[in-house]
Amino acid sequence: MTLRGCKMNIRQDADAALRFLVFIDNPAMDKLTLYIKDSNNNTLHKEDLQADSPRFVARYNLENLEDGAYTFEVRNGKNKLEKAVDIRTQMQVSRVVSLD
Repeated sequence: MTLRGCKMNIRQDADAALRFLVFIDNPAMDKLTLYIKDSNNNTLHKEDLQADSPRFVARYNLENLEDGAYTFEVRNGKNKLEKAVDIRTQMQVSRVVSLD
């Protein structure tokens, strides 16, 4: 869905694996609300965004969340934009051999 020209982009912060930069372009300067939701549609974070600027930028830390699927959602009342983020722990096993 579109929000009158709104665009949302999410980038991983270069300094930390589970910190994300969220960029929202809002050329119509609509009143928007940002949600971060889990895979069960539970709202983990809700934030009303200022409508006095055509661009919103913020950093969000997801380090304390468990592995799973999460969604950044922006709404203007009836329409929404969504971006999915999956958090997965990867374990690397390395085998070492030593000889006497």
